Amino acid sequence: MKVKNVFSLFPYSLNSFHFTHVPECESTQDLALKIALESSQIQLVLCDVQKKGRGRQGSSWMSAPEQSFTCSLAFKLEALSSHSSYALIPHMAGLALWKTLLQIDPSFEQLCFKWPNDLGIFHQKEFRKVAGVLVEIKKNILIIGWGLNILSPAPLSQSMALDEIQKDISFTNSDFASKLAQNFLKFFSEHQKNSKAFEDQFLEFLFQKVMKPLWGRFLASKLGEGKAISLGKDGSLLLLSTKQEIVEIKSGEIILK
Repeated sequence: MKVKNVFSLFPYSLNSFHFTHVPECESTQDLALKIALESSQIQLVLCDVQKKGRGRQGSSWMSAPEQSFTCSLAFKLEALSSHSSYALIPHMAGLALWKTLLQIDPSFEQLCFKWPNDLGIFHQKEFRKVAGVLVEIKKNILIIGWGLNILSPAPLSQSMALDEIQKDISFTNSDFASKLAQNFLKFFSEHQKNSKAFEDQFLEFLFQKVMKPLWGRFLASKLGEGKAISLGKDGSLLLLSTKQEIVEIKSGEIILK
């Protein structure tokens, strides 16, 4: 993707977006994109049953009626400031989800990230996924999709649901979607106002707090392997190899060794 030099000033109100709630759709990402292309407003799309949801790297995202949460946020971008600005968007989306869950119940603080933005619980060498984030840019539209398992059983054996962490959870999907959108837009807007200061504070908090279980863990990817030591300025994962060399992971999946 070719990246331009400057973002336009963020032209939207944080509390102003058009909310579409549908009982069923093929994909909230596709529906949000379709609506955003015909509107100048921020679009938030919530769906009760998503038939053909997708995740990162072409994976599918399963959505069960009354057991899961799927929504997408979309708005037009005039330009991108730098590659790092784009690269941090998935992390902002993941942290917005983590923050929204904490606003519902502080016990969800135990949820953490498996780089780059899968949310779940680490148990020894296993990561049990609770939520995922998908970020796409199509036709100058930024579309962010969130998928969350709320009630067990979770659709996949390696995943889990929120009620396995806290049984007495109570929220409506529409209220949760609104809070989630506002939290993300606040991060995004702050980044546009003062990108350098925001990036430094954001990345430090993300790695030190929400990615804490990755500290010092030996991880492997297609690009190399080593102990997790930090995040790069663009949100990449930095590993220290057995040869004491820095391995920079910008994309793909990581495996706990």
